[in-house]
Amino acid sequence: MSKYKLYGFYEPTTPKPFFSVPIFENNGIFFVQVIEDEKINSFEKVGGSEISVFECGRENYFEEGDEALYAVSDKFNESTLLSKSKLKPYLKGKIGSYIDAPFFYRAVSEFCNHVIPEFYSCKFEKDFLARQIISNHISEYVKVKNITLEKKAKKYQPGLYFRSSIQASAPEVFITTEELENPSLEKIYCNFITYAVDNSKSLRKNKAVLDALNISKEILPKISNNHNDAIDLVYKELIHLLSKKIEPEKKIEQKKTAWLSKPERKMLTNSLNNKFLNNESVTSDSLSLIIYITSRFIQEVKVEDKS
Repeated sequence: MSKYKLYGFYEPTTPKPFFSVPIFENNGIFFVQVIEDEKINSFEKVGGSEISVFECGRENYFEEGDEALYAVSDKFNESTLLSKSKLKPYLKGKIGSYIDAPFFYRAVSEFCNHVIPEFYSCKFEKDFLARQIISNHISEYVKVKNITLEKKAKKYQPGLYFRSSIQASAPEVFITTEELENPSLEKIYCNFITYAVDNSKSLRKNKAVLDALNISKEILPKISNNHNDAIDLVYKELIHLLSKKIEPEKKIEQKKTAWLSKPERKMLTNSLNNKFLNNESVTSDSLSLIIYITSRFIQEVKVEDKS
């Protein structure tokens, strides 16, 4: 049986992250693998000089019947080449860092059969496109408004609903800007969504975006007050609220949505306000979008340690 040398990878011209195609070589001819049941069923000849191949410099040989190979290029590694069973844990562990690239996230989500709350409501092409537009606007808004995140030591406050030695010592993260007067979390969110809508025709017609603007005004004051505007805790609170909101859907769709650990869920349970769960205007679509915005702010902005 012929053996084929792993020559390199065919890479898209788009910026990272992306899936790349492993290219094999035999007698000076390039091949790609034909996959069936996660095994290499055969090798198919592809063009030579007309395709751009990044050489990997490895001396690895493969044959029909071997496990199929998948390759990913991201900001963590130039190329991660593994079988599907081994690549899935890697991608699941990194999936939260791909939120600024919604279409790549979609490919990873399908590859791993794993959904994160930032994209829970995304089902169609237009949903991922809206996330991409919002992501781009967050990058602009952070610069325009000089948004920063500050990490501060947590001050002990008797009577808080959660308190453990770990929680008491962990610093909290706060979002702030000098461009807005009294920049509460609610004000920054609403100001950003208004900014994004004003600068995008498609977002002006997006119901989830408009709902998120209205719901931010309703739920963020309550949630942020519970956590003194600490964005990292508000983020977890929003995820917990979404998890509770979609419990009926989970039973039908069998989605894996254990996004928080049991101790985190226990910590947050007492702060949930049932009126949000029973309020039909607080939808899973709008909650998921607010979570996305929260997560992108945390990702985009450099944290300053003021503990």
